[in-house]
Amino acid sequence: MPPGEIVGAYAGRWSIEDTFRATKQSIGIHHPQSWRGQGPERASMLGFALYSLVWWWFLGLRSRERMVANEPWYPDKTNPSFIDALAALRRHFWGERISATSAHGAISDEIIEAMMDALARAA
Repeated sequence: MPPGEIVGAYAGRWSIEDTFRATKQSIGIHHPQSWRGQGPERASMLGFALYSLVWWWFLGLRSRERMVANEPWYPDKTNPSFIDALAALRRHFWGERISATSAHGAISDEIIEAMMDALARAA
């Protein structure tokens, strides 16, 4: 194969491999609870469906709501990863839950924001 075709084939495969890695590491499809019958296949399909739904939700957000992690080892990062999308979803759900159950004024907004950022990335 000419070098251009090799690079093109590799570049086309990269997004597929990244999807496999993200669903295995972030969603956990590589450890299904059922190893009999169609259990592993169903767990994989559910994981890929969940992966798609997280991206669909994240890309539907307004651009200012799409937060990208600004890590010290990657200061020029501009494109979101699946981890960023999943963290945004966790942050959204936890933000609604925390604001609904907390007493307003008891804890400062800065503390709540810092706590939600840490929880969204850690879970």
